[in-house]
Amino acid sequence: MRQVVTAYDITLRMKDSDVDQLVTWITEAGLAGLGESAILTRLCERLLALGVPLARANVVIDTLHPVYQGRAFTWKREKMETMLSEFGRSDDARIVGNEAHFTAWNFPANSFSGAV
Repeated sequence: MRQVVTAYDITLRMKDSDVDQLVTWITEAGLAGLGESAILTRLCERLLALGVPLARANVVIDTLHPVYQGRAFTWKREKMETMLSEFGRSDDARIVGNEAHFTAWNFPANSFSGAV
């Protein structure tokens, strides 16, 4: 039987100092202008070096872009690299150039009541 390990489970097994170093590194890499793909690839390499049994990692980011609604970054251990997929603006938000599929939900501005 295959065991599913969550990010919460992983952080419970890691030393606080390791988590602190990863957070510091991610922050510094982002502030230095390192690209999203490189950050995810190097983060996964660091997690593997710490003994985390990582097979795949996904990061999905909404964007303020006139054509693309978002970007998805997928790292896979078998290739040791990160692939970028950009998905367009539409009701079903089909992925451009990747096998994964995402659904985007669009709500009218007046569909929520109460304070936001």
